[in-house]
Amino acid sequence: MDQKQTSLIKNTILFSIILCLFGLLFTEIHQRKVVSGYDFKNGDILLQHLPGRLSSVIADVTGSRYSHCGMIVIKYGKTFVFEAIGPVKHTPVEKWINAGFNGYYAHYRPKHLSGDQFKKALKEAKTHVGKRYDIQYELDDKKIYSSELIYKVFLEGCNVEIGQKKTLGSLNWRPHETFFRNIADGELPLNRLIVTPESLTHSPNLELIFSNFPDSTEKIIADFHALEGSWQGDYTIKESEDARASLTLGQNAEFKDGAIQFKNGTAITIKKFAILTNDKEKNVFEASLTDTRGMNAILRFKIKDSGGRIIGTWADAHGYSGVYSLEKKKALSPSSRFAQFSHLLKKNK
Repeated sequence: MDQKQTSLIKNTILFSIILCLFGLLFTEIHQRKVVSGYDFKNGDILLQHLPGRLSSVIADVTGSRYSHCGMIVIKYGKTFVFEAIGPVKHTPVEKWINAGFNGYYAHYRPKHLSGDQFKKALKEAKTHVGKRYDIQYELDDKKIYSSELIYKVFLEGCNVEIGQKKTLGSLNWRPHETFFRNIADGELPLNRLIVTPESLTHSPNLELIFSNFPDSTEKIIADFHALEGSWQGDYTIKESEDARASLTLGQNAEFKDGAIQFKNGTAITIKKFAILTNDKEKNVFEASLTDTRGMNAILRFKIKDSGGRIIGTWADAHGYSGVYSLEKKKALSPSSRFAQFSHLLKKNK
């Protein structure tokens, strides 16, 4: 065999090896949809915390870092999260992850499920598409919430229980009594059975694949200095009327200004705000608030989301009470300030 024939054989073998490797890689890519470096499969469960008043209440009531969840569905070669948020829908996984607080999420995978069971679960999921969000958190079939969706997809689809029912009375409901009375027409449904996002993670039928949440539990923040800045968000008035509130505090939590804005456009100025006590062990502040109507209220609140949100309750001497969730307004970075200033200069030329 001459040198030319030997070279041809070597090249043929090398080309065959390359084709085999490419085939294996191609098959792997199509069997496992990889997004942002992480491996997602049909039926995987993702959990996150969404910014907002409702999510902060859910996280505090359940004592969890999670307030929302969804299930991975791969279709048309793309990866989606099947979730109950508004109507039940499919959301691109990148968009879903980016919507969470700091982009944190936990990735769990069902264990010991056959391919047939997964197919049945996915078939059951289709029956829930378009259902409205259940703000009453009832385990009926009219509306549905995020962890209820996951629970029912697997239980009714393939008879596998992921998550556990708990009564509202067994959770941390007391700081949020007003909220629950609002959603239940004045009743306090302590016997209502709920499946929480947190309960999913304790299921023996799930295993943790990945999480970028901080290893330790959320750091307790009970320092006056953490209150410095401008806060804005939802503020419930007279048990049911929603409003918006703003509050600006100085370095030592001294009051600077604030207001409560109603939906009809009228506004009430906050005249005084003062911290009365702070329990550093429980991360609970108590403060007094006086507005231009002469209303005096006592507020109790916690600092959540790593210092980015305060959530709590208020009550006045007339028997009115409510809840609020205020988000800290982020200060502009030096580059952002320069860009904004440059834009103003150009605009005024």
